[in-house]
Amino acid sequence: MLGQGRQPTWPIAITGPDHGSVLVELFGPAACGKTTLARAVETALGAGGVPVRLVASSRPQESGPTQAQLAAVVTAPLSRAFKLFAALGALTSPADPLERKLMEMIPPKGWMGQLRVRRYLRNLFRSWDAARKLRSVVIFDQGFMNALCSMALYSDLVDREVMRKSIALLPTPDVLVRVGTPRDILTTRLTKRLQRQGPIERLFERKIEVALRQVEIFSQLDELLIAQGRSFLHVCGQDHEGLEKAVGTIVDEVFRRRESRRELA
Repeated sequence: MLGQGRQPTWPIAITGPDHGSVLVELFGPAACGKTTLARAVETALGAGGVPVRLVASSRPQESGPTQAQLAAVVTAPLSRAFKLFAALGALTSPADPLERKLMEMIPPKGWMGQLRVRRYLRNLFRSWDAARKLRSVVIFDQGFMNALCSMALYSDLVDREVMRKSIALLPTPDVLVRVGTPRDILTTRLTKRLQRQGPIERLFERKIEVALRQVEIFSQLDELLIAQGRSFLHVCGQDHEGLEKAVGTIVDEVFRRRESRRELA
């Protein structure tokens, strides 16, 4: 069918010639299941013998309180604080021209919003460039579309014309995937997520009502993508059956793209 979260942890940049990678970008609101779906696609492609890498967000898996998750309750606040202070370097290091343009078009309000957005964009640009140099499928469980949504939230700006121009500037993945989940399920997942967090970690988390504003923003992004003739897959993995179907849809598209490149080579 044609039609976001925490700060991601990105891989170290990899140098080398461009061997024709296939980039897959998932996008959608917080708690819609992007990371779970991305991991499932990674597993399916790997089982089929396809070289694949996952650039995943740093949010722990949300399937029950394992020992690692209990440890994360202690370390998460320190990790969040470290990321915030590390982001201060983003204000002094040289910026990509496109990053500067996006920050001018959708300027975040407040110093914390500026730090988080700049750090996110800087790391994303670096990882995207590195991914293009790999001979493999690279899956981003959140990328530029989620970055654009976050910028809109931090700036309190959801101007349709500004968003249209911003989308036109973004790097284009080979496979773009919109992950949809009903609003009531998002609310339940976000509520459970907050309940598992400590008081310090909650200081760095968006309030539920703010996070749910992403639903409307992504709906607008869907419309703008269609208006610009940008194709994307629309999947929903809210349950096991839906997840399996979504994985099959994405894997089929990845194989189709890889086959097309072989024919052109």
